[in-house]
This record gives sequence, C-alpha cells and structure tokens, in this order.
Amino acid sequence: MSINVDKSQPNWQFVSRQAQHLSTAQKKGNKMINVQHEHDAAHGWLIVKASDVAKAGLTASDFSAFSYASKIDGELMFALEEDADAYKFHKASQTKGIEWNIRDTQSNWSDVRSWPSIEREQPSIIDQLLQEQEQLTVKEFYEINGAI
Repeated sequence: MSINVDKSQPNWQFVSRQAQHLSTAQKKGNKMINVQHEHDAAHGWLIVKASDVAKAGLTASDFSAFSYASKIDGELMFALEEDADAYKFHKASQTKGIEWNIRDTQSNWSDVRSWPSIEREQPSIIDQLLQEQEQLTVKEFYEINGAI
C-alpha cells in the first residue's frame, strides 16, 4: 500500500503553527478571520463562518458535497473538507489578503459527520433560473423551457 501526498496542498498542522505568529499581521491591519481545523481519526475539516467564506469571494456552490453546513448559535457555519475545499478557501483567502487565526481540535469522531451536506445551502438550478427569468413560477419555467 502506498500513500500519495499532494505537496501542493497545505499541511494543516503546519498552517496551524504558522497562525500562532499572526499577531503582527493583525497589527499591520490585514483582514483576520477565525478558522477551526477539526479532525478525527479519519478526516478533517476547516470550520468557518459562511460570512467569512463570502469575504474570500466564495459561496456554498464553490464547494463539493464532501463539505458540510450547519447553523451554530444562529450563524451559518461551513465545515470545508480538508483535501480540496479547504485548499480552495485557503487560496481565495490569500488572494483577498485574509489572514487566518487557526484553532486546532481533535476528537475520535467529529460531530461534523452528522451535519448536512453543504449542497443543501446551494440554490437549486431551478431556483437560480427562476431568479434569472424574472421570478417565474415553476410551471411557467417548464412551459418556457419545454419540459411540460
């Protein structure tokens, strides 16, 4: 059995250690957000506010079904899977000059696994098309597009 490591992806433990030294970035006026790297024995996620994801120019539809969403204390939170979605958020954050204050947590079995897929936060294609076509009803949409 061999394990392939993609060295272009960040090592989250290393990134977490780097975040401990970001107080100078805050003093310089850079944007700072709180990110939690949560991992269990099998996988990991970056837990971040949906509003912070928006600051990086991303939405739920930019991520795979392997990421999750949940409301915590009334705030929409995303758990971005660490293999691809977290990296996408990392690159977008860098582009926007957003620094991370990372807290690392580990458990035997993460509660994130019980969250619904982030896909539930993505507007359906019908919802998107309804908005684009001046708020047509579903019936009108299908009539226009020949599906009825």
